Amino acid sequence: MATSLTCLCAGTRLARFAMALALAGAGALLAAVPASAAVPATALIEGALATSGGAPAADGNYGVKLGLYKEAIGGSALWSEQASVAVATGQFQHALGSAAPLGQAVLLQAAYIGIAVGSDPELPRKPLHAVLYAARAGTAEAIACSGCISTAHLDAGLQGDLKNAVKASDLADVAKSGAYADLQGLPNLASYAKTADLKKVALTGSYTDLSGLPVMAKVDSACGTNLVVKGIKADGSLDCTAGGGGTLPADGIDDVSNGLIFNTFVDSKAGTSDVQIPDFAGPGITDTLDFPDIGTAQKLWVAINLQNSDISAIKIELYGPGMSAPYVVYGGGKSGNSFNLKFNDDTPLAQGDMNKDWLGKNLKGLWSLTVKDSKDNVTGNIDGKFNWSINVQTLSNKKIQIKGDLIVDGKILSGGNDLLQASADFAICSTTAAPDACTASFSKARIFMDAAKHCASLKADICTDSQSFAARRQTIFAIGPGWTASFADNDGGKWSAANGGTADDHPPTSLYMTPCCKNVTPPQPGEQKVSGIRVLKVNNNNNATWEQAVDACMAVNADLCDKGSYYVLRQNGIVSAKMWASDHSDNDSNYSSSAISNVQDDPSPNDQHGYACCATDRTTLACPPPNIEVAGVCVAKIFNSNSYAFTTAASSCASMGARLCSVAQTAVLRQAGQVTASASWTASHSDNDGQYPSVGVGTGVSDDSSDGQGFSYACCF
Repeated sequence: MATSLTCLCAGTRLARFAMALALAGAGALLAAVPASAAVPATALIEGALATSGGAPAADGNYGVKLGLYKEAIGGSALWSEQASVAVATGQFQHALGSAAPLGQAVLLQAAYIGIAVGSDPELPRKPLHAVLYAARAGTAEAIACSGCISTAHLDAGLQGDLKNAVKASDLADVAKSGAYADLQGLPNLASYAKTADLKKVALTGSYTDLSGLPVMAKVDSACGTNLVVKGIKADGSLDCTAGGGGTLPADGIDDVSNGLIFNTFVDSKAGTSDVQIPDFAGPGITDTLDFPDIGTAQKLWVAINLQNSDISAIKIELYGPGMSAPYVVYGGGKSGNSFNLKFNDDTPLAQGDMNKDWLGKNLKGLWSLTVKDSKDNVTGNIDGKFNWSINVQTLSNKKIQIKGDLIVDGKILSGGNDLLQASADFAICSTTAAPDACTASFSKARIFMDAAKHCASLKADICTDSQSFAARRQTIFAIGPGWTASFADNDGGKWSAANGGTADDHPPTSLYMTPCCKNVTPPQPGEQKVSGIRVLKVNNNNNATWEQAVDACMAVNADLCDKGSYYVLRQNGIVSAKMWASDHSDNDSNYSSSAISNVQDDPSPNDQHGYACCATDRTTLACPPPNIEVAGVCVAKIFNSNSYAFTTAASSCASMGARLCSVAQTAVLRQAGQVTASASWTASHSDNDGQYPSVGVGTGVSDDSSDGQGFSYACCF
């Protein structure tokens, strides 16, 4: 019986036959055979070989080298063999040990198996499973033994010779009963705990038998109905206060939230501006406002700003909803020609009690204010003007206010609907968030083109890989998968923390969530400008993981530089190390080395590179002139000729204080008819994985394009 050794092929190019080895079981060197049969000396392994696109390798023979090792990494092979394996529809099998015999000494030490295809380096080793060690049984059968007991020695004599080996009559009593009393030489413990020496509580276990009992709070007698505990008095009794039967007061959320959450608000509704006051008009002049349904009033006042030739002759009346008699707000008595007062706040009413009538109630409805001028200067003359408003501090049942950041571990729901899945966009932008990473919107799943257009409509772009990573880690955007500005390729499945688990080389019709970022960075102290690129921080050492690089840039309100910006910085001698970029620095066939140096293909987030933090010249959402806005994308220049190298495009955009447009921005410009060339460079170097990002980079861009190819480009903010 042969179990399989499965080789799962990673995405490689046809020129290479790299394979990822995963043991589904161990090759069996010992099958189920009679004890007298010889032990097999080979193990069958099976595997699969694939091309870079994931298709089975072409049929044919391929050279492989296999080895057994003590260690998972390093060390010399205990045994190895080279063989040619036949591949059909990508599948192959090989008998381990058929080319170079497997010795028992090797099997006694071997713990890992390694495999290399062609001239490629050996793939990561995998541990051997227990089945393979069954080969050692062949050694065990041949061991010469002196003085050993075999099955032949264990015959029927065992029953006769051993049944009386332990006779019941020879056992002590305690061995038969297991009782403590049957032990010999029992200790005398009588004097250790005499009842007369014990306190009463040791006999009863009762709390009331303790001496020196503490003074306890008298809950049953100190606090009555609708009272809550305020504190404990010196004699142990409770200090009680009114508290609604022990519940939190309706406006107490600010107290328990350390002043971060409020449901009390001050709302104001103003009347008509600059109402003219006629001189000696008997009924006066009346203005009415409709106060909205806001909530329960905790405090209210009428603010009046009035000018008149003689305010001592003025009388002001106020009617509330449903009132038949007015409040007299002001009845004269002040001198001068103006006042600006808050009646029922800093100034009492002349007549009436608004607090008695309205506190704890809703002020919704029509309120009217009448101003009368009793002094006859010139009949019909306009003698002044007033502005007024009704102001109320409410205990709202419709809204809350949160001061500071909102961090949510779960979903945010509205009427039972997940806001992140709903059609309405969910905007988050805390005052402490880095503006460059400040989220404009997270909204429902869209295909890539619709996602790009949606973000552009908000004067934003789809968030970069680094921005999405920061937002996901802070649980601002926790669901996935999601688009990113570079099309969210998940190289080797290593970048789910940034894009939520998108596939490798996924189509543009995938329905992913749409995170939008503003990419607006106000001026920063200490920033420098290098050939048109705003640089806020540089770490030119290969010592930072992806997370550390993202954190460093977020701390200075910026994002990691893109590949176009890195090329310019590298040409200016600002950076020389390997660099993390905002699209996580995949180096397709090392064609991006001019920007990010020799970063590997499909890097791991735990790799250590340098980084630089860049910002655009866009310090507000407005598109700074002389640039133009196209479908929400702020564009500096569009070059539609397929004649520019990546290096030329990156330098050209930097000279205008802009960047190469992202894949998402270029897609919007293409659909708007502005980018018409068949191929375009983008900020992430325009890899066209499986031709799927062609919606942005164009159909003329190949997978893994080199710097020197001639494409068009556009410069964006």
